[in-house]
Amino acid sequence: MKANSTPLPTNVRYFLTVMSALERLRQDAREVEAAYLRRLSALFESRQENFASSIHQDQSHPDIGHAPHFAAARKFVARMLQLCLLVPMFVSQWKRLSSWRRQHHSKQLILAIASNRLPPNSSLSSFRLSLATLLWSIGASSDSVSKKIVDTDAVFVFDALHVSAFWSLRDKLNKENVAIIDGAFLAFFYAAQLIVNPLRQLRKIYSLILECYRTRPSDRRFCSETLLKTIFYASVANAYKLLLDASVRSEAVFVTSNAVLTERLRAHLFRSAKCTQLIEILHGAGSIPAERFFAKIIAAGSSLQSSKRLSFVRQVPNLPLYGVFKTQSNDGPPFAINCYLNHYFMEKPERSFAGWIQSEYRTLRGSNAAADDPIIITIFGNCVDDGPLTRSASFRAECALISLITKFGETVQPEYLIVYIPHPTHRHDLLDHPAFTSNHVRTYRKSVFGWLISDLCVALASSTMFEARYFGVPAFTPMLNSDQIYTASYLDQLAHPQSNSFDDLNTTLRNFLAEYRREPHVTVLGRARGRLALMGFDSPLTESTATNRAYRSRESV
Repeated sequence: MKANSTPLPTNVRYFLTVMSALERLRQDAREVEAAYLRRLSALFESRQENFASSIHQDQSHPDIGHAPHFAAARKFVARMLQLCLLVPMFVSQWKRLSSWRRQHHSKQLILAIASNRLPPNSSLSSFRLSLATLLWSIGASSDSVSKKIVDTDAVFVFDALHVSAFWSLRDKLNKENVAIIDGAFLAFFYAAQLIVNPLRQLRKIYSLILECYRTRPSDRRFCSETLLKTIFYASVANAYKLLLDASVRSEAVFVTSNAVLTERLRAHLFRSAKCTQLIEILHGAGSIPAERFFAKIIAAGSSLQSSKRLSFVRQVPNLPLYGVFKTQSNDGPPFAINCYLNHYFMEKPERSFAGWIQSEYRTLRGSNAAADDPIIITIFGNCVDDGPLTRSASFRAECALISLITKFGETVQPEYLIVYIPHPTHRHDLLDHPAFTSNHVRTYRKSVFGWLISDLCVALASSTMFEARYFGVPAFTPMLNSDQIYTASYLDQLAHPQSNSFDDLNTTLRNFLAEYRREPHVTVLGRARGRLALMGFDSPLTESTATNRAYRSRESV
């Protein structure tokens, strides 16, 4: 068989460039955050030795023999059973995709999302309407992205997970020309293509492997694992090429980033001439490592004119974008899309906002709900990926900040309440830590409710503090410009120390707490109402209001 007997399914060298940039992003992000946490640890341990030691010795999550191995095995078996149950749905969707090709759709929309971050919602009768509601804008009135969901002939939902949670809404998918493409279906589709046309696909696989071998790194660090990764990267891109009808014009919206499958999809679309627009809704505020990553992949695709098709959309309107985030931002009046905010309100019952705000606030405060409204200080938790949350350096730093806030409590008048909101990654973790008990910290699981009721907020690095700041919550972080996580223009929006000194951190935090003055006679409900209006949700979200807004967006663009 000749090497050039079959056209190559993808440009291997380009995909290697993109995947190398992704690995570099992850490494840079880990190194930058690790250095930041080491700096904080040194500061806190130099002045709070007893407190830091007690955090290190926490035994609230002891290891239990072989329990982790048993749990992993049980999870694996459950996943295999789930996949077996999904096979009939895979077959049905595969047939529908073949039917779509014969219908000659004029356009299709590609939506990249992570269903664990934005889980399926069955409150609305239409799945497309649910997606359109997720993409409503705040700030300047522009619902052009929602319009794309409603108008397009077919919607491909590319889930970053191996098995999507959206399969639970399969009855709606069949009726609305929506396909779910997760890791499991992608593997099924690739295998089905191989079975249907084995000779043709085997030739493509052979050409792919040969090109991957020729494109491998030439230095001595190259090994068989790198070749296997290269083949895997290119095979995923080839599956996307087979899956998406190359003859149909498409547009893409990315609600998530930095996931394995998501980045391969974006790289494929960068090379597709039929993909006329890629809209990237910023996942977070836009860190320095993330900007470097996008700058690299845009430069790698410069010959494809990918920069002319890519645009970024803020999560809140006032973010001081920079670099490629700024040069590639949307033209015209700035608007923003916050999918997490939209999803939160989709889950709310169809009753007055005043009712559920008061109800949730009573639940948060417990037996003290009848007392005067305290000053609410919210800690937005950091994302931890190096083990249990309560054993991490990040959590120890958060506990140290809580200890300082309690120490300065007398400067906060009148009564104050500390609320800890864990990062969504840790929403199911048990948070029964001694530092919470000793400092009377309440825990809550939804950042949006924190934006509605808080007087002040504190975070190590969570981008939610910038969103809270936009909605009127003054924010503090112990971060410095030299930590190279966010730019100086971002940090200028927050209270933060100016030097790597415990005294500076101590003084800045104390002044941040002491200088806050709530407007007279403004209750929690009054504060929340003003912020709801700013968010664009000053009336309950019902099926009819969602439908009306989605279809109004069709007429306004």
